[in-house]
Amino acid sequence: MNWIQAAVITASILAFQTIGGHIHWNDTSTIALSSVSATGAAITEKINELQSKLKLGLTKEEVQSLFTEKFEIAHNSDSENGSDSYWKYEYFKVPGYDRPDDLPAHADHVIDYDALVNKQLGAYLYMEWKNNKLSLYSIAYVNSKDNEVHLYVMSHDGTVSDRPVSP
Repeated sequence: MNWIQAAVITASILAFQTIGGHIHWNDTSTIALSSVSATGAAITEKINELQSKLKLGLTKEEVQSLFTEKFEIAHNSDSENGSDSYWKYEYFKVPGYDRPDDLPAHADHVIDYDALVNKQLGAYLYMEWKNNKLSLYSIAYVNSKDNEVHLYVMSHDGTVSDRPVSP
């Protein structure tokens, strides 16, 4: 490798890291690039997609068909409206991210505020189900307009709120 090739590789690595990419050596002694943190525009696009596709009353099968991502079963939820199951989706998650154990009872309905602020997580969708129908959902994200963590909620009664939250 000549010095020009080395300079181009070095500049590329620095540029990739500047935009949030992660570079590491993998098992075969080659450089591996992991995902770049989501931009505000990508997060906003995902939020808009979720809001346009999700409607109260959809069945689990209908919701699954709307998205390519796989849902996870949410745990330790505390619905006061009789929901019987809970799902979560984590969007734009950096490799190695795990919800911390110090969230109250490791409850999945609690927002991981620090992960959103520190761009370990781009958006977090939480859903409640009652009798196999979507009965509530919320989306936690950093709003690109004010750089604050927001919580968008479609409540059981169809009421919508989207407001900043604090840790």
